[in-house]
Amino acid sequence: MKLKFKNVAFAIATVALAGVIAHQAYAKQQEQAMSDVMLSNVEALSDDETSGRDDCITGDGECSMLIIYPDGDWGEEIIFGMVKAPGWI
Repeated sequence: MKLKFKNVAFAIATVALAGVIAHQAYAKQQEQAMSDVMLSNVEALSDDETSGRDDCITGDGECSMLIIYPDGDWGEEIIFGMVKAPGWI
């Protein structure tokens, strides 16, 4: 009877240990994935917002652009600390 109890206890301990190890590996993987996402966000936030826009230059004001979306809705992109470059409306 004691041997059977020891075998069952050993099996339960082994399964519990395997579960803990699997959980730690999964948590580490999720943490790394979250770090990659957060790093991408930081890089995106640090990029120059005017990249690819020839109509705005550095200045004391705001540069805006009308955006018309495919569904017919519209909006305005405003970049502070910029002004329209000469020759742009």
